Amino acid sequence: MKIDEAAWQRRKRYDGDADELYLSQKQVILDPVLASKLRTLNLPKSVRGSTLARFESWWQTQGYYWIKDLVDNNQSPLAVHQTVSSSTKPIVLSSSAQNDSDMSSIVTSQKTTIFDDMLAELVNDVLNPKK
Repeated sequence: MKIDEAAWQRRKRYDGDADELYLSQKQVILDPVLASKLRTLNLPKSVRGSTLARFESWWQTQGYYWIKDLVDNNQSPLAVHQTVSSSTKPIVLSSSAQNDSDMSSIVTSQKTTIFDDMLAELVNDVLNPKK
């Protein structure tokens, strides 16, 4: 299935069986317009391609700790998206954070969807835990 900006504009609400939904195996968006609008997480390979139910279960039990471990190791949970220019050199649209403030700025500067807001809130909770 090719997902690009044109396909994203034609998207419709899924009303089918949730048991038939799977996470993508590929975590990189090649369309530059869509990549700038749709932020994705660089999920562990163990959950890629899993059913929605399996992913939701993993996210509820492991998601916070997965993000916290990445942030503690100065890594970004965001997927790195690349586009191929006319010279065929990849252009990196986002990259790993070098420290906590970089991580926050990456997440907050790229907000375009509700999922970005949710991720920013989760990262803020990870970076500034309430005692």
